[in-house]
Amino acid sequence: MCAATLRRTFTNRELTPAAWASERSPADYYITNPAIQRYDEGWVMAYKVVTAHYHAERFAICRLDENLDIVPGTVVPLSDTIPNITPQVGDPRLLVFGGQLWVLYCHFRLPSLLYLAPLDADTLAATGPGRPLLLDDRQWQEKNWMLFAHEGELWAVYTIAPHVILHLDLRAPDVIRCRRAYMTTWDVSSYARRFGALRGGTSPVRVGDAYYAFFHSVYFVNRFHATFAPAWHALRARLGRPEHWQGPQQTDGDVRSLQPTTGWIYAPRALPWRLDSMLRRYERRFARRHYVAGCYGFRAEPPFAPFCLSAEPVLWPEHEPAPQRQPRLSPLNEQVVFPAGAAFLPNGRWLVSLGIHDERCVLQELACSVSTSATTSAPANTSKRSS
Repeated sequence: MCAATLRRTFTNRELTPAAWASERSPADYYITNPAIQRYDEGWVMAYKVVTAHYHAERFAICRLDENLDIVPGTVVPLSDTIPNITPQVGDPRLLVFGGQLWVLYCHFRLPSLLYLAPLDADTLAATGPGRPLLLDDRQWQEKNWMLFAHEGELWAVYTIAPHVILHLDLRAPDVIRCRRAYMTTWDVSSYARRFGALRGGTSPVRVGDAYYAFFHSVYFVNRFHATFAPAWHALRARLGRPEHWQGPQQTDGDVRSLQPTTGWIYAPRALPWRLDSMLRRYERRFARRHYVAGCYGFRAEPPFAPFCLSAEPVLWPEHEPAPQRQPRLSPLNEQVVFPAGAAFLPNGRWLVSLGIHDERCVLQELACSVSTSATTSAPANTSKRSS
């Protein structure tokens, strides 16, 4: 169990870049899902800035001092500095690789892609375009890869269960090729049955001979929907399954289509209009879900096999102040705690950056022993993938 200590909550006025404050009042923005990174003897924090009904989705960045206060004059409209940025981007993650600070971000429009862009150490602005992370046989929606540097190479946790590790190749100037390197199957059913599937969250942090990461999971609180949601969404996926792979196309400067030979964009078959409308109306009216955060660890050597998992969430939205913003950014998300960054402090505690209820940014220190906060679960099978 984790005990909370230091806590820092930020206001919209602190976090809104001056250029965006001139467009609308800071109070009109939903600012959430902050990611933190230790860098250059200080802290850097990136976060998403959204308008009501997701009409605009962007992200910003700033520096924090040792007291976790924003350094005056360092709030930068980061997404505005990326040359090839597209609309509807967000959920930034920060990492250091090769002595360079990087931002990982998601393009939400389907089929969604992840991008990686280098940042200037002094200005925190992007020093080049975002490069798409390309993976064969990818999912229709990609959002929460967890990148980490190990022995001079860049890796990513693609899925937690099974534990699929990708190797990232940064040698190409315009894209980042990814390949499946290792896969470990392990039993997470005791957690997933109660709190939902384990999904990505913070960049893994090395502590001793292991990496640890905070992940998020989602479960429905409406009893009827919780019972039938798996079958319901399987039906939607089946009816709307991809018909075929479609070659790359370049439309309105969409950088996802710059590679002429990859064939990695595919077209889904749309649901029948009446059925899709009925499902969406049902979810808006009745379905409600909660986001919680757990913690797990994996070995700091290939195949990066997981070895521990928290028995229950270590962070709960019910422990947070109630949502305050109206209208809600997403009525479906009734209560939310979303981990996007973490650091292991010299005092033996964790500092976790959280998005709360899709409306605010929080840094939370946790007095949590990595050796005792998790329950051991032995991997069942590990395989090496070369493709």
